[in-house]
Amino acid sequence: MKTIDADLTGIGGPKNGKINNSIVNVVDIASGNTLLEWDSAQHLPVTDSALSYRDLSNIPGQAAVSPLHINSVALDPDGDLLVSVRAANELVAVDAHTGAIKWKLGGKDSTFTLGPGADFAGQHDPQFVDANTIMLFNNNVDLGGTRHGPSSIKWIRLDHQTRTATLVREWTQPDNLGTFTQGSVQSLPGGNTFTGWGDANRITEFAADGRVLWSAGQPANAPQKLEGNVGSGGIGTYRAFLQPWTGHPTQKPELAITTGNGQPTLHAVWNGATEVTHWRILTGPTPDALKPLLTAPWNGLDTPVPMPATTPTTGTYFQIQALDKNGTTIGDSDPTKI
Repeated sequence: MKTIDADLTGIGGPKNGKINNSIVNVVDIASGNTLLEWDSAQHLPVTDSALSYRDLSNIPGQAAVSPLHINSVALDPDGDLLVSVRAANELVAVDAHTGAIKWKLGGKDSTFTLGPGADFAGQHDPQFVDANTIMLFNNNVDLGGTRHGPSSIKWIRLDHQTRTATLVREWTQPDNLGTFTQGSVQSLPGGNTFTGWGDANRITEFAADGRVLWSAGQPANAPQKLEGNVGSGGIGTYRAFLQPWTGHPTQKPELAITTGNGQPTLHAVWNGATEVTHWRILTGPTPDALKPLLTAPWNGLDTPVPMPATTPTTGTYFQIQALDKNGTTIGDSDPTKI
């Protein structure tokens, strides 16, 4: 982003004004050469902005106004660019070789006529999911903070012959919240969809039919707040992705023993380990003379393992070993004398 001079009379500003100009680069990874530098101010008029100069000037933390605020770039089916111009509530298809604009969707100068519900505001992360369908995160809150409704995920189908855009489906934020900043949407294998609700500090997975499978929020003591059902001032998640993850803690498993009704119970804990399926318990009179006592299935972060009532505890050493699905030891605690 660069600060440049611009004529802002079209949006109620000065003729000799300044704007934050968004730049898109296409780079050859192998050579590091820039194949295309697309300058938004050279290709889009400031009048595309959904906000007036006054509204843009009231946005804090900016050295200049941002009438053409770009927040994401994706590929279209032809290998060209799909550019999200947040401040204009529009998507722009750009030829990746020449920089020419192929078409616009949404905003004041849309190439396509938008059908009922196909509009969006303050959008993030648009991407093609097939040759003619765009999936996007609809913040539904414009750059000036005006809320048009709860945030949602939208699928919009383009008909290039009739120049029409049709809403295919829409899934709304489960808590009826509007996300002012950030946000993303991810197609999952099997047809599910995962989304991060930006500064509303929520994440949700939807089933293929739109049912909410689960939704989670950041802890209540996180430094963020909600005002008027619009997320603001928080940490948020600019992009959230659901993917397989394997935890390998750097610390060793931990054990403790409690007694109740005369029967000792060993507690096995290895915080962050995701591959533990069973715990093996070893006992012995010395740390180097431990023998297996029993094996128990993993049963939560703190897995309680009842010991036989005859198990000696006084002066005895215990150790736990974490086993994976193949029965391989993947971690063991220090021998502990009770």
